Amino acid sequence: MDRAKHSGAEPLFMWDERLTGFGLAVYASGTKRYIIQFWVKGSRRSRRMVIGSAARLDLEVARKRAKELLGHVDLGRDPLSEQLRVSTFRALTDNYFAREGSKIRTAKRRRVLLERLVFPMIGNMAVEDIKRSDIIRMLDKIEDENGPGQADVALGYTRRIFSWHEERHDDFRPPIGKMKTRRTSSRERVLTDDEIRAVWGVQGFWGDFSRLLLLTAARRTELAGMSRDELSGSLWTIPAARVKNGKEVARATLTRCAADAVRDADVRWVQIHLHYGRPRGGDDVLDRQGFSRSGVRR
Repeated sequence: MDRAKHSGAEPLFMWDERLTGFGLAVYASGTKRYIIQFWVKGSRRSRRMVIGSAARLDLEVARKRAKELLGHVDLGRDPLSEQLRVSTFRALTDNYFAREGSKIRTAKRRRVLLERLVFPMIGNMAVEDIKRSDIIRMLDKIEDENGPGQADVALGYTRRIFSWHEERHDDFRPPIGKMKTRRTSSRERVLTDDEIRAVWGVQGFWGDFSRLLLLTAARRTELAGMSRDELSGSLWTIPAARVKNGKEVARATLTRCAADAVRDADVRWVQIHLHYGRPRGGDDVLDRQGFSRSGVRR
């Protein structure tokens, strides 16, 4: 066993002659793990479960543990599901963001939406117990109360977490699969002339911000972070960190009307979050620091 080596992409399995279903998995990296393989009643495929590292676990100890687990299988239990069941969807999400959050530009926004819309429905459920019907019930509720767009966003975030979990476990299958989105048409809604006039007449902070949105056609988060350093005459340079794709710097030429609005805006900065459940704090909050750095004052 100590001399066992393997160079293929898939692991090499060496099965014990004394205990059926107990074996050793040898990986191309040199890693060796004790495993059991078994069938669960009603399942269409066998399941494989890691017992421990061969470098740290004695063979006889591993064989004894394997015999115990395979005995559970004979009694109708599924030791792999029982192992995974200790994790709730909330705990899985915490683990996901702990490992992947630093790579996701919108991590804070995603976490807030999950806390607000997803966790109340499935957050405390064991991951292995969540069924497709639970996801559909959750999305129905989100669509009824927040619209199909928010249901689609929740579905996308939830799908990504399940997919991440699937990549890390041999036998987990996400309950979402190829579930379709709720919004069937593109966003073609535009403001009418009367609505634009109504928005244009709003005074104070939101009036200033809304007029700038109309004049620049920028995204809310792009405009909220505008700073003095980004403005050079009528040229506005938006850093890649605030652009949707996160990769390319965007440059916009402000019209005379937009430049005047930036200069003359009466910005009464308050700690207030944007619509659609934006967090109080984080990368897309309109707070006192945003425009004060840009000199957007009366």
